[in-house]
Amino acid sequence: MIVRDPEDRRDATLTWKPVEEADGYVVCYGIEPNKLYNSYMVYDKYTLTIHSLNRDPEYYFKVEAFDSGTDYYRERTEQTMGRGAEIELMKDGKMLKRIMIHEEKNEYVFDSIAPGQYVFRHTFGPVLWKGELTKAELIGAGDKATVTNTLSALGVGTKVTGQMEMKVIPGKESGKFVVILNYNKK
Repeated sequence: MIVRDPEDRRDATLTWKPVEEADGYVVCYGIEPNKLYNSYMVYDKYTLTIHSLNRDPEYYFKVEAFDSGTDYYRERTEQTMGRGAEIELMKDGKMLKRIMIHEEKNEYVFDSIAPGQYVFRHTFGPVLWKGELTKAELIGAGDKATVTNTLSALGVGTKVTGQMEMKVIPGKESGKFVVILNYNKK
């Protein structure tokens, strides 16, 4: 559905039905049906208001859904909870916890981890790890890691200064997902 503002025809609001599994939408528009040379990319919503149309001509619009082909890419603009990067752990598609990374702190713990499908990611970046954590990996005695992995290189520009690692530590009733920032000691 397209509604042009009768008070100011330079504005138009489009609304469309969401497409299941779509990561986003490309909204193309122009003044001829086969010349839709202007476009917007839209994530996480099903509406767009355009404030840059010319008053007189009629416009044609087309909305196309797309799948980015990655596990979890979404352009997101959000206010962060502090300085630096944020990391987050999701279980079965739902956010469990988001943690702000701070200088001088190199270990972050997500506790009360129960069996299920998990995704660990940088808030504004790609998936760093995903997989299923089982009861055998999460419930038990001792403090020996049952799952370990190197998640990402750390650094400034192209200079690598360390790596981000993860481990899963079992517990009596639930486990811990631990993220370690391991910097080179040079």
